[in-house]
Amino acid sequence: MGTIRAVILHLLVFFIFKIYAHHPSTVDRKMKMEEFKTLCLCSSKANPALVEDFFETGTIYTDPCMACFYACLIEKLNLVYPNGTYNLDAWYKFYGGFVLMVEVTACDKTHGSNLDPCAKASGFLQCMEDALNRDPIAEKRP
Repeated sequence: MGTIRAVILHLLVFFIFKIYAHHPSTVDRKMKMEEFKTLCLCSSKANPALVEDFFETGTIYTDPCMACFYACLIEKLNLVYPNGTYNLDAWYKFYGGFVLMVEVTACDKTHGSNLDPCAKASGFLQCMEDALNRDPIAEKRP
């Protein structure tokens, strides 16, 4: 009986981690970004293979053209105000509440003052993805 409980517990933990690893907001974000993919690809002159990989794996590239691709997406998704500052509430909503507002604010504090809109976009987006993928349980371990 104890072995069955242990197996059930392990399976339950496995499925919880599988669900946690695939945040529902990821699908929503990709669908919203997909609308502007071609436009931003053309305007940024980004490598189409890198853009496809970004959409498939979520990898954030430091390539200058990819950075401008991210900046284009951010602009089209209305995550930035006309004056160039980021709309932190919109970022929070864009990530579906899976990133804490304090993390959004921290990303802005780190990258928000960057005057290069492409570099700012790349750094901020990487910061947000890092916050999304952070394991809060592991961070509390000694």
